[in-house]
Amino acid sequence: TSGYVTRIRSVDTGVGVLMLVGHNPTMGEAVSEFASAGRMSLDFPTCAVACLDVMARDWTEFSTGGCSLRFLVVPKLLKHCVVREG
Repeated sequence: TSGYVTRIRSVDTGVGVLMLVGHNPTMGEAVSEFASAGRMSLDFPTCAVACLDVMARDWTEFSTGGCSLRFLVVPKLLKHCVVREG
């Protein structure tokens, strides 16, 4: 996750929303680190989507444990949300 932290800290301060896309196990580990500094382990299956609120004033202050998990959507949940026509 240190690579993610380094990259996030280098994001321009004018950027208000940041989207990270990656693969497991690194992405699941990163979300767990960002939201809890490693105090919890999330079940982060393939194709999951997480939304984190960053508590830093700007990206240069980003740190592990410095986020709160707004939501985690897993594929099993999405299959119940599909609207089928016909």
